[in-house]
Amino acid sequence: MKPGIVSVLCAVLMLAVAWLGGCAYFDGLLPQDLDSEAVNDDVWMDTGAYPTALTAVEARAIKFIPDQLIVKFKPDKFTTTNINALLNKHKLVLRGRINRLRLILVSIPAGMDLTEMKGKLAAEPDVESVGLNYVYQLLGREAKPVVPEHFANDRYFHWQWGMFAIDFHKIAASVLPTSAPIVAVVDTGVDYTHPDLGTAKVIKGPDYYDGDMNPMDTTGHGTHVAGIAAAIIDNNSGVAGVSGKSKVLAIRVGEWWVPIFAGAAGIVYAADYSGVKVINLSWGGYMPDPYIADAINYATNTKGVLVVAAAGNEDITDPLYPAAYPDVLAVGATELKWEEWLNWQDVCWIGTRKACFSNYGDYVDIAAPGVGIFSTTPVAGSWFYEPNYDWSDGTSMASPFVAGAAALVWGKWPTLTRQQVADLLTTTGDPVDLDECNGHAFPNGVKQLNLYSAFAAKMTMPPAGGALVGLVVDANNGLPLGAATVTAKSGTITPTATTRADGTFTITNIPQSDYTVTASKSGYITTADERTWSVPEGCWNLLPFFALPKPQASDVWTAVLE
Repeated sequence: MKPGIVSVLCAVLMLAVAWLGGCAYFDGLLPQDLDSEAVNDDVWMDTGAYPTALTAVEARAIKFIPDQLIVKFKPDKFTTTNINALLNKHKLVLRGRINRLRLILVSIPAGMDLTEMKGKLAAEPDVESVGLNYVYQLLGREAKPVVPEHFANDRYFHWQWGMFAIDFHKIAASVLPTSAPIVAVVDTGVDYTHPDLGTAKVIKGPDYYDGDMNPMDTTGHGTHVAGIAAAIIDNNSGVAGVSGKSKVLAIRVGEWWVPIFAGAAGIVYAADYSGVKVINLSWGGYMPDPYIADAINYATNTKGVLVVAAAGNEDITDPLYPAAYPDVLAVGATELKWEEWLNWQDVCWIGTRKACFSNYGDYVDIAAPGVGIFSTTPVAGSWFYEPNYDWSDGTSMASPFVAGAAALVWGKWPTLTRQQVADLLTTTGDPVDLDECNGHAFPNGVKQLNLYSAFAAKMTMPPAGGALVGLVVDANNGLPLGAATVTAKSGTITPTATTRADGTFTITNIPQSDYTVTASKSGYITTADERTWSVPEGCWNLLPFFALPKPQASDVWTAVLE
């Protein structure tokens, strides 16, 4: 997907952190009999291996955990006997293992120089390499609201302009697959109690940051990413994920930052999990790491999984990893053109440009919406709008659009290979204008994701259904009226919808035509709009509100038999 790229090293900023002692094990994951020769296939992380909080600092600063080293053993030397011998000889504390990659994470003795210990371990005959446990950054940005109208029956789908930009709305409901592969969100965890995600959708994987089996999100980043990729669709509430039929495997590998060892562990676990076809990584750094590279190679070339990663948020061409690795699908961010932020209601196609902040190096493969993205947040964790949802910016948000699209395509055509899915998405997109802020542009050939075009490249698409959206209120007090029935009629076609508690309704997936619309509810006088409302193909029409009055005494007629 991209050529190999030489790394750019930055200054190292060490973190002062307090460490928790002791050693705790995942039940059933780490063999308790360390005298046995064979090392079982597992991934394990010690409880308390990482600090409870890592605060944000300058994005370009490369950081590492100051008293930890990652040790890779040579082939056939990764045994419990050899591990124990190394630990005992150098008085090391075992903090984690990734057996697929022949890696262990160790803490060095207090007062020992990290560079000196690194050299001693590298000189051991059983050791292949030794590295620092670097820390990568999350790739989200400050929230920025945008409120274009849209028309799915999910309550806030009309604020998801990104779904409109990738032409999701043009795909008829009958075309969408009924199931799709699992999307692994290797991130800060996922709020599995969220009503638009929930225990039925979220598979609780391990937490390689705290060293337990509870991947609850504590910062909101992973939950926002998960909602973009796979929030429940067509449940008449919340938002819709690109692959709403997919489940989400939640793997927690960080809080404000992602330590390298935890990230590699999460990638390997996801690759081994049955049913996972797509892994999303919305984090990275400007220094390549051989252990992350090994994990990605295992996921892509050994397991056939598509790894999708954010390209970075600094409007530069420097390669950011893991996005810049050749087998990773790197995603840049787009935003609405300024004139269409101001005039969105008059268009049924949204023009985009490169987001001003998005990286645009040769390693970028594809672009997707990444500004003003409305998605799920941890319950009671949103400050901007309401407890469960919020806006955010960043290539962190663009990446799960592509991850969700890949899962949806795989759900429709399950025999495709990883490369075939990637090629389909990267070749069927829309042109992207340059960044009007600084005159920067993505490399030639990089397109914005267009999900409709990807589907249309493999099948004859039926006409897209249009939609009608509106509001019903109680004419007696002006308050929104829930549980009212709205009917649109065009010949023999009579689709209906029930108003939500806030009085809003959405009639979706109706053929292009002119419709007469009525609203009714028991105990109220039925109201009909005498005008006809045109529903264009693949678009919507915003209706005025309907006011339903309660019948007055003079309105009631009684038949008297004589």
